[in-house]
Amino acid sequence: MSLERDRLVNPPISTLFAKARLTGRALIIVEGKDDIQFYSKLGKIANKNIIVQAVENIESYSEGCDQVIKAVVEFQETLNEEAINEKFFLGIIDNDIRHFRGENVNHKGLFKLQYYSYESHLFTENNLKQLITDLTLVHEELLEDAMIETITEEIKNEILNNLYIPSLEALKNSLEENYNGEVGYSKSIGNILNNEQLLQNLEAKTEQLNALATGLGLTKNYETLRYIAKGKWILHSYAKNSQSLIDKLKDKCKDAHITTCQFCLNGNYGKCQYKIQSNIQLGQLIEMIKNILDVSELNYIIEKLKTLN
Repeated sequence: MSLERDRLVNPPISTLFAKARLTGRALIIVEGKDDIQFYSKLGKIANKNIIVQAVENIESYSEGCDQVIKAVVEFQETLNEEAINEKFFLGIIDNDIRHFRGENVNHKGLFKLQYYSYESHLFTENNLKQLITDLTLVHEELLEDAMIETITEEIKNEILNNLYIPSLEALKNSLEENYNGEVGYSKSIGNILNNEQLLQNLEAKTEQLNALATGLGLTKNYETLRYIAKGKWILHSYAKNSQSLIDKLKDKCKDAHITTCQFCLNGNYGKCQYKIQSNIQLGQLIEMIKNILDVSELNYIIEKLKTLN
């Protein structure tokens, strides 16, 4: 009885694909539960009515990037039967650090993200601008481009300074089989940045980690970080730093260091439009950020989805 129930819950890929062809909705296979909502939203932006299925919910597969690749490889015969089948099937995987290992995953029906994971795409000027309006009572006219650019650069620098060396350590740990690393990609960012002894150990390794970066042709900047840092680390750091900087905007408004809102112009500082309106927790803020999609940043994924049925 239990096995039969499992078969109903986890249908074979052939059944899911048959449903996709029958309903005219392309089947998108993703790594895990965090990806389902994200790609469903991108499907709507692309004006595509897609079916997004976590690979672990397909018979014979478990979760993760390698399982998506396995599913795509094992589906090649079906994709080769008719050219139109490619319009109804796509496996999407994170970039992770696969390209640093020189691993070739150029299979038909497989799409790889440009950066480490989808979370690596969420911190942009447009995202920050929307986040400020969501957290406060300001309208976009008050948010001058120069101010947004300044805050964005401040956050990028803070994230880079906090995550660059830990990310190089995680990268080295993943690439070198006999290396006993202090940090792996499975470690949470809180357990890294809140561990003073760990940070001291990493600081002592700075020279050898920079040598690794040089050998890989990496330059210390935010763009590099998007390739080597776990996307969830960047998202967590973005949320934490943005909350702190947005909270300071009310003081900058009062002191006329930014475009002053109408209440502060009248000396009514308690009603400043830049003031954060609720005591939001970090976890809630992260979920808010995940719901703000910068179409210009994600356009290459959206365009790929547009090629489907």
